[in-house]
Amino acid sequence: MFANGLPQADFYVNGITAPVLISPRSASDDTRHEWTGYLKIMKRGTYFLSLDADSSISLAIPFRNVELTSEAKDLSVKPESVVLEQGYYWC
Repeated sequence: MFANGLPQADFYVNGITAPVLISPRSASDDTRHEWTGYLKIMKRGTYFLSLDADSSISLAIPFRNVELTSEAKDLSVKPESVVLEQGYYWC
């Protein structure tokens, strides 16, 4: 793993390699935090994703065209299912 958060040389977007450092991105204001990183999927399958936070939150997995958003007022958010192959997914 490189200190700057970049993946190792043998990293593939959907390949199986070592984990990477997730570092925060700069935010547009003082109360907003943006993170980028990877989901590590150990085994192909259907995964159920949901979000829960005190304020607005979102998760995007561009390679699978997945985008989840939840607002603070949402009391119950139905998990969204997505089929993922083994590997790492940028989000």
